[in-house]
Amino acid sequence: MSVVNAPPPNETCEAQELVEYTEEGEVLVRSHNGKRYRRSVCVIIMDQRGYFLGCKRRDDKRVIQCVQGGTEHGETPQQTAARELMEEIGLPISALRFVGEVSWTDALGGTCDGPRASFRYPSKTWRKMGAVGQELYPLLYVADTSVINKLNFKAVPGVRPEFCDAAWVPLHYLVEYCSPSKRTAIANMCIAVVPLVRLVIPDYVASVQSIEGVAHNPPIQGNAQ
Repeated sequence: MSVVNAPPPNETCEAQELVEYTEEGEVLVRSHNGKRYRRSVCVIIMDQRGYFLGCKRRDDKRVIQCVQGGTEHGETPQQTAARELMEEIGLPISALRFVGEVSWTDALGGTCDGPRASFRYPSKTWRKMGAVGQELYPLLYVADTSVINKLNFKAVPGVRPEFCDAAWVPLHYLVEYCSPSKRTAIANMCIAVVPLVRLVIPDYVASVQSIEGVAHNPPIQGNAQ
């Protein structure tokens, strides 16, 4: 497995995303080769020190990840983020400050395939809706370190809890402790988020080489969602 060799994150792409909808209202992104990926908004939360909120999965406590979830028809990415934040960790989006969308133009075979093609990963879960995997739509937010004390993993009645704990972790932990099938996508996302992080913390230091090194290490055996 290797991190996708993509152009710099700020490089523009002339290709437009091809978006479709399932009967249930799920948003699918169609790649240039016809494969479909379920759009999943990924909420990256950073504190003022440059640490990131890693949530421990209830079904596999070795795995940590950001809050994420599929976009419903008619939702903006930030509306999806607000809904998922409340459902998964009981946190109102008003507790966060939005920084920006994370994108990374990926040239596949010389063909631009959208600003988030580098954030795709395979998953059998979504085959029933005609998707071969998910495409992450990462958003970066900033929060005070103390916000972690306000998390509630059972905030919404009737919603199955996804996480059981959370901690502030260095960026590379999101790669090191993610589900195996997500590793390349998460590594690319973590590399691409650094320019946005530096808008908040100008002297933030993150080694692309260290993130890539983690991505090449043997993955833990976790469950992909």
